[in-house]
Amino acid sequence: MLISHSQSRAFPLQIALLDPAVIKAKVLSEPRSCENAHLNNEQVSKMASIPMLIVYGDHLTASTELPGKGTCWRQCEDECNVLISRLRASERRADMNYLPEIGINGNSHMMMLDKNNLDVAELSNKWLKKNANE
Repeated sequence: MLISHSQSRAFPLQIALLDPAVIKAKVLSEPRSCENAHLNNEQVSKMASIPMLIVYGDHLTASTELPGKGTCWRQCEDECNVLISRLRASERRADMNYLPEIGINGNSHMMMLDKNNLDVAELSNKWLKKNANE
């Protein structure tokens, strides 16, 4: 299993393209990008054999850059939703968890350090137990 956070989001995606047979699942926490624009259909098909979960906290309107500049996290989430749609088109498991929609609130970009970090970890752990053994 591969788990990444923020800027390291590309590593699980790149490794999945190198040898998808050795990876049981990918969890991308607050990815800055899902590299969707850089992936052709053949690469998405290759990557589709690996279940993927993407998790975002509740600050999607905040900037990803210095204050007042750059994109917001909502644009990052939108790009990841496009990749999820592409993966699902291959009838593979790909999910997005937007924490406030499932009742987990108060998360910063560093959700693993927030007060409710065990709730977030349990959510990912349950998903992994269900999907990593397919």
